[in-house]
Amino acid sequence: MIRKIASVMGALAITLAAARPAQAHSYARDTYDNGNWPSALVERPLTLAEDLGQLDVPVTFNLTDGSVWKPVTMPLRLAYGFTSDVTVAVTHQTGFCLSGTSNGCAKLYNDVGLETLISLFPFGAFQAALAGGVDLLSISDPIVATAVVGFDSRLGIGPVALRLDPRLRIGINERDTGNKEFLSVPVTLQLQATPNVALFAGLAVTGALDPAVGSFSANYSVPMNVGVGYGTSDFDFGASFILVDLRGNVLPSATGARAGQVFGSFRF
Repeated sequence: MIRKIASVMGALAITLAAARPAQAHSYARDTYDNGNWPSALVERPLTLAEDLGQLDVPVTFNLTDGSVWKPVTMPLRLAYGFTSDVTVAVTHQTGFCLSGTSNGCAKLYNDVGLETLISLFPFGAFQAALAGGVDLLSISDPIVATAVVGFDSRLGIGPVALRLDPRLRIGINERDTGNKEFLSVPVTLQLQATPNVALFAGLAVTGALDPAVGSFSANYSVPMNVGVGYGTSDFDFGASFILVDLRGNVLPSATGARAGQVFGSFRF
């Protein structure tokens, strides 16, 4: 099953790359910088403009009854556009865990990743970018590493856009302790309500392809989130509400396992 999924994702990436249209670099996308980056979420390229940096500062917190604020995490992301087609980012799954060891944090900081996005379809209603990188899920002993492959894509029609951003994580080491393949397939619907305000709602399917007990089909999760964001050329901020698993595999129930997030993004 792992080989089939990897083969399908690889074949799709090759097909997209081969079908990429030959475009002159006279488009406005290649003149973007931190002063004229699109304010509208649905109009932004999937990769940053050349020499444009972006710092994403999300703060995620548990809202489950009995465990509110346990934990509170800050999975920072720092990205830079080497060219308008290639963006490199330092990423985190957990990042800084701010609530302390007595409130759900094993350590203050214990993971980091590196991701590259390469634009395949940079123009038009449908855009796509190939994603690849490495995540260190633990930087303390034992170090736990995974390779990450996938893509970002968006289909936009006027003020509405549909995002599909799957990732397959492949365990590099510590596989006998559970660091194996993990699939995440998020789908997000975006609505640009005003030039600066966007609404979004998303569903995902996530889970280990070879869990220690049972199978993927019995153990996968379906998180859902809804939120709102305000964007300008230089910064964004917003908030979202998350149901951790609509299937109810995460205690206490399908609607009882909850989380929230506030976020800001700053371009420079």
